[in-house]
Amino acid sequence: MLTKILAAVDGSANSIRAVHVAVDILLRDAPGTLTLVYVGKAPSALEWFHGPGGGLTGGLGEVERQEQAAIETATREGHSILEEAYAVALEKLKERPVRVEKLVVFGDPAEEIIRYAEEKGYDVVVMGSRGSGPLRGVLLGSVSYKVLNSARCPVLIVK
Repeated sequence: MLTKILAAVDGSANSIRAVHVAVDILLRDAPGTLTLVYVGKAPSALEWFHGPGGGLTGGLGEVERQEQAAIETATREGHSILEEAYAVALEKLKERPVRVEKLVVFGDPAEEIIRYAEEKGYDVVVMGSRGSGPLRGVLLGSVSYKVLNSARCPVLIVK
């Protein structure tokens, strides 16, 4: 029985299609949970070492301020993307007994999706494919490829 689904969203058309599929595969009349997750990349302190000649401008206080501002911006972006996916899910679910959760986390997208799915015991992970092709996916490190090959639960990739 598929009653607990983790849908990874990134704002792409394929991730929105993944939300549609996730809703469709939930049992029709059974209670369930659909969790929409957006994984943002947290900046490291080293990314803020900049300025003429690569030196740090503004000192460590400035680094912390810029790092916090970047996290806040990424969090707002994540919530905006999740709101779109949430609206799609609610429209499709109508009166079905499914709880929809939204979650923004930071880190490596594949690692965070796998970790969260395992920690919370999801039945399946549903996510979109970027459609970059097999060679490009291998060279660039496709998130969907990593999740597909490393998650302990089933993974459904939507094109």
